[in-house]
Amino acid sequence: MSDTPQGPGWWQATDGRWYPPEQATGAQPQQPQQPQQPQPGQLPPPTPGGQQPGFAQPQYPQGNQFNQPGFSQGGHVPPPAPKKSGSSTWIILAVVLGIFVVLPAIGIVACTVLVGRTTSEVVGQIDDAVQEAERADAEAFEEVDCVLDTDAADDAGNVTATVTADNGSSGRSQYSVFIEVIGADDTVLGSGSTFLDSVPPGEARSASTTVFVGVDTGTDLRCSKSRVDRSLAN
Repeated sequence: MSDTPQGPGWWQATDGRWYPPEQATGAQPQQPQQPQQPQPGQLPPPTPGGQQPGFAQPQYPQGNQFNQPGFSQGGHVPPPAPKKSGSSTWIILAVVLGIFVVLPAIGIVACTVLVGRTTSEVVGQIDDAVQEAERADAEAFEEVDCVLDTDAADDAGNVTATVTADNGSSGRSQYSVFIEVIGADDTVLGSGSTFLDSVPPGEARSASTTVFVGVDTGTDLRCSKSRVDRSLAN
């Protein structure tokens, strides 16, 4: 096909163009094919690249892009993992230690201090009471006197001792007095006791008691106090 004849036998068609002799057998020149229009409800014919007009080829991650942050196999981006707070763990640990360790330790220390202080106070009070009792006994011992009526035993081997208590305290007192009869060689020959009741303060009272010492004990016998208990009279 040409706009001018190219040689013998070329002929001119109705479209005004020249065609070679082999196309002179009534063949009509081929008209350019018009693109086929799609019918309603049909998709347009595919393009030479294999894609439908109006549709874009989806893009997929290549290679190891599935393992990159922001990509997932299902096409969804996974939410970021929540960060664990270290401070909250330490706070909980501190509270637990405070409840089960610190508070019991404080209680033990407080109880130890309290018990130690209480024990010390009780011991101090006991010591004071003991010292006061010892002082009172020493005073009472000095308040009592013991003498024998004779320096020798009678025919039955007895001697009579007179015990006198001079109450130097501020209250009416009673005395329990224990005595011993001592021989010339400082040997204890016998012992006895007597009780003086309700001795007014500042006054003296006496009581007698008999002590067996045996016969043939000789002379120069004497009386000695071994123990004196004083208490408030009822």
